[in-house]
Amino acid sequence: MYSIEIINYLAQNTLIGLLLTFTVFILSSDFTVEAAAQNNMKHIERKDIQRHGYQSALTNTTTAVANINKFGNDNKILVSQSQHCLANLEQEQYLGALLDCSKAVEYEPENLTAHFNLGLAYYHLEEYKNAIAQYQIVVQQNSHNYKAFYNQGLAYAAFGKYEAAINNYNIALNSSNTITAQEKSLINNDLGAAYIMLADCSQAIAFLDRANELDPNSEAVYFSRGCAHHRQGSYQMGIKDFN
Repeated sequence: MYSIEIINYLAQNTLIGLLLTFTVFILSSDFTVEAAAQNNMKHIERKDIQRHGYQSALTNTTTAVANINKFGNDNKILVSQSQHCLANLEQEQYLGALLDCSKAVEYEPENLTAHFNLGLAYYHLEEYKNAIAQYQIVVQQNSHNYKAFYNQGLAYAAFGKYEAAINNYNIALNSSNTITAQEKSLINNDLGAAYIMLADCSQAIAFLDRANELDPNSEAVYFSRGCAHHRQGSYQMGIKDFN
């Protein structure tokens, strides 16, 4: 069992850092290696990612980029840069991803997947204003892209704009019929986290209870709700959630 002193330490010293980072799992875009294959990108194969890791995919995609640049096929450049960006994101090479996604956007400004991935790269580089701007391009063109609304909400929260984050999370919850129960739990958890930061613990607990109903096994939800209970002065409830 945690003591009140430990709960105080957890809530006061980890709330902003752990609450936001522990509960943040960026939703990925739907751009897949198969999409590249359909565009005759034979240099990239799914088995590279599944069996040999992303370094092999990066190596092969780099070769593809070089060859395509040499022969000057803009469509293939776009696909190759997008796949190179995706591999870099998976390897957490965010600066490389930023460069590749920027190139993809340059070749085709209307490509929403490229903007989505560029936003993801900016987010991980803590360039939140730029991330927000890229996701705004996506949601303006596709109002059902709940992943973009959610990721933009995460960027708002990281930037300290919790009201805007809450607005985005609510839109994400209601913008698509394909969102899974686990994803709904994740978004409700982040809604709770945002309300904690606004010192509205009653509202936070309501969303966190909903998140817990959707995913009873989520440690992130128990942690967030424990912080909310502590902030509200319900120490025993907080201890129960932390345990």
